[in-house]
Parts: sequence; structure tokens; C-alpha cells
Amino acid sequence: MVTAELPFVGRHLELASLRETCAETGAVVVVGAPGLGKSRLIAELASDPSLTCLSAVGAPELQTSPYAVFRALALQWARILDPASLGWSDNQLQNLGPLFPALQPSNPADDHNAEERRQGLWLSLLRYLDALVASHPKPVAIVVEDLHAVDSSSLSLFGWLASQPL
Repeated sequence: MVTAELPFVGRHLELASLRETCAETGAVVVVGAPGLGKSRLIAELASDPSLTCLSAVGAPELQTSPYAVFRALALQWARILDPASLGWSDNQLQNLGPLFPALQPSNPADDHNAEERRQGLWLSLLRYLDALVASHPKPVAIVVEDLHAVDSSSLSLFGWLASQPL
């Protein structure tokens, strides 16, 4: 992510709109051609002390690693709310195993098909994020740079999460 070393000039209306949209909808996507200042705009938003910003970067070398971006985000999320502290059953926690390796069972059962595992992960992650946001004193922003270079599993999960109420 770009650091805010130079003064932030001429983008205050866009920043205010970004903050307002984030507050109203809980999600925003910033797109544009390279060099327009998307990263700088997001860096300015992330420097706002009234919110907690968690970030990850898509990378071509990680495109074959399922949920790579979410695993990077999960490391940051766990510092705010340890999934094991939620009082969930072992099965519910194990659903999060692909993102939180410490929660993976030592002897994974192969009693679920891939679609059931995916649904369990996605629903458990939504429930976890709901708990994380509810437990945190400030709004939480999740920033992913270079979304075009994110693995397909993460892209699908982002799309699904964006369609869910938090």
C-alpha cells in the first residue's frame, strides 16, 4: 500500500464520498486506470484514526493458491478476535480451517463434498466477520490492492460477501 508521505491534495471530495459510501453500505470498490491515485486515496482513508484498516495485496504468484488473500487477512483478523474465543463447536471452527490453519483438524474427515466445505467456510466466515465487527470499537475496513491479481476462490468469496448484509 502507498504511504502518505506527500500532502494529500485535491481529492477531499472523493475521500468524503468514499467515507460516506463505506459508512452507508459497508463496501466500496475503487477502480480506475493505473496512475490515477487509487492507492493514495485508499491510503488516506486507511490513515483515518476513526477506523481500523486491514489490508492485503493480490499477487500473480498466489493466483493458484485458494483463498490466499483471505489467509493474509485472517492473520490480521485474529489479532482483533481469536476465532477460538467465540464458543463455537469444533465443527464450526474447523469450517474456518482453510483461512486459520490452527483450526484445521489433525485428521480431516472427507465426509463432505467440496461444495459443502465451501458453503461451510463461507457461512462461517460471514458469521465470524459479523462477530469481529460487533466486537470492535471502531468500523473495520478491508482493503485489497490489485484485486485483478487475486485467486479465483478469493474473488468468488469477495463477490458473495459483498452481497450479504453485515
